[in-house]
Amino acid sequence: MTYYLYRAIHWLSPIIHAIGLAIAIRAFLRCRKRGYLVVAAYFALCVFAIVAMPPINRALAARRAPDISTQTREKIDQAVNEAVDRVLAEAGHPAVAAEMNINFPFGPIVLVLGLWLIARREEITEPKVRQVSPEAAPSASPVEPST
Repeated sequence: MTYYLYRAIHWLSPIIHAIGLAIAIRAFLRCRKRGYLVVAAYFALCVFAIVAMPPINRALAARRAPDISTQTREKIDQAVNEAVDRVLAEAGHPAVAAEMNINFPFGPIVLVLGLWLIARREEITEPKVRQVSPEAAPSASPVEPST
């Protein structure tokens, strides 16, 4: 149960940022203020950084040649784990449980809520269509070349 709650909170951040992106785009389409595009770009970069960058970084790390061979790395890890267990047993401490930090996205939630409150009060503006006055319109008669 705890694992699923942790995973749900982990995915809450990209979902909140995607909602913020949708609100910013909708607000721009409604009132045509360029500031909403800047906010939309921020949310798009956040979604990209949260969702796409970890797999990209893992793929880059996997392609990089290791400094130490795999067998040597396994021996080092095993020796470190045994040393930690031995010291804890000598000191009389029980085995420690793994700790997890849970980052709840309070800041993005407040930001998206504020954006929504501002965007819903914006008036709808129609896209500007340039009207050409009859005096400025080019004449329908062809222009004769001068000789």
